[in-house]
Amino acid sequence: PHLVRQWRFARRSRVLNSLDWTRYHLWVYFVDSIEPSFARARLCRYFFEQVCSAHGSSSLLYCSAGGLEATQKPQDDLELISSVPDLHAEDMQNLLVPPYTFTPEDFGMYDVVVAADEATAQAIRDMLAARGSDPDALCVLGDFL
Repeated sequence: PHLVRQWRFARRSRVLNSLDWTRYHLWVYFVDSIEPSFARARLCRYFFEQVCSAHGSSSLLYCSAGGLEATQKPQDDLELISSVPDLHAEDMQNLLVPPYTFTPEDFGMYDVVVAADEATAQAIRDMLAARGSDPDALCVLGDFL
């Protein structure tokens, strides 16, 4: 457990050191590799936006959600919505926004790319290895738990 904590801390530190803190906002991109609807990334986006709104930082922190490939079964969105109780109409619309399809070029737009799990992070690294890059902006959701 101590070694894992050190590893996660090092990865968080690398991400934080790679950020340009002179900009007026920060873009975070949550990426998932599990079909059918990349629900984990979409739920991360939803809860991230809720936290930002509660802390008054919505104009400073922006986020998006995506998957490693195009969504195959958008009809499963209702199951995703039912996983969060007491949603208002605005919240439902937020969760119904289809996820983007991740590409390596996204590292040029987003400040931080947060993989839903280690398998997703490894898939992203594999995509980037073909280009000879390993950006510091990639981390895993578990790094923050």
